[in-house]
Amino acid sequence: MTSLLANTTFLALLVSFVVVLIGWCAGWNSVATLRRLREAFTMWPVVLVLLLGGTFNSAFKIYVGSLNPGDFMADVVAARQLLNHQFMY
Repeated sequence: MTSLLANTTFLALLVSFVVVLIGWCAGWNSVATLRRLREAFTMWPVVLVLLLGGTFNSAFKIYVGSLNPGDFMADVVAARQLLNHQFMY
């Protein structure tokens, strides 16, 4: 559950669902609801959080890969074999 709450896509979908639900209960029309969603998701802080989250995730993966390169390479080899329709292990 903790990893799901750290997922920015899940959080964006959750916020969208809540805004639409509130709009439906309050009797907003669809144009007003879409306008509020657009205003919420085009703010610079949201874009900044998404960019920082992606950068942190990439940096963390690079750091973990440098600590145990064998484990990282096993994931890379397994992914390549999966793409080539071969057995992963």
